[in-house]
Amino acid sequence: MNPPTFEGQYELTEASEWLIRMGDMLEDLDCTPAEKVTFATRFFRGSACNWWHNAKEYMVEMNWENFRRLFMSQYVPDSFTFQMGRELGELKQGKSTVAEYTQQFNELIRYSLDTNEVLCEKTQMNKYRYGLRGEIAHAVSLQHITDFGDLIQKAYSAEATINYARQEKEAVYQQRSDSEKFRQQLKVKNPSSKGKHVYSPQTTKPYFRCGNYHKNECMKGKGICYFCKQPGHMRNDCPKWKSLGGVEGSTKIKGHVYAMEGNSR
Repeated sequence: MNPPTFEGQYELTEASEWLIRMGDMLEDLDCTPAEKVTFATRFFRGSACNWWHNAKEYMVEMNWENFRRLFMSQYVPDSFTFQMGRELGELKQGKSTVAEYTQQFNELIRYSLDTNEVLCEKTQMNKYRYGLRGEIAHAVSLQHITDFGDLIQKAYSAEATINYARQEKEAVYQQRSDSEKFRQQLKVKNPSSKGKHVYSPQTTKPYFRCGNYHKNECMKGKGICYFCKQPGHMRNDCPKWKSLGGVEGSTKIKGHVYAMEGNSR
């Protein structure tokens, strides 16, 4: 046993905490009601001692219940318990974990009540379940709950299951996203030319004058020889063409000329 001391500070949570802890300790002591008050006030320090020296004169009967009311009126006003009760009624889990929500719930329910009040377990369970996040509250409502401790454990379990399912879903989505990015990268590296002409600086284009495909400048209509690129004659009259054996109208020679023309380039 390590009884807490109280120095008379007007910190509402500290005063309420001291009264609650001291009351819990006194339940284990085998003593008279007056002795309980005497025991508790031995741990007053500073201004709390001064207050008690004057306040005890107004106690008609020395017992813990009378002392508690006197202490509460001095250090824990009704407005504080009212505020804690309102916050408890509005408490929602939101983005908090079940552990964080449970801790805050227990603190508020402890300070929102007069130390002589006790909420029945069913009321506590309803308040707790009402504040849970929707998906967790729904999962818990589908199960059989025996008591408040069981409700908290099932809320923990529901949260873990929901988080695991969410992580799996996110992993699948990420995998699909990565796969789609990879396919897009492949399309950029290897563009498909099926059904359309893909521009490239090295692609041979058809010339509008002759309608044929060739890399060099189109000679049609310029009055120069297609073979030697000189003016004054056409290819069939070209001395160079003829010296290489070119004969107009010969399919065999034409094929030979094309090969020579390719080699000359």
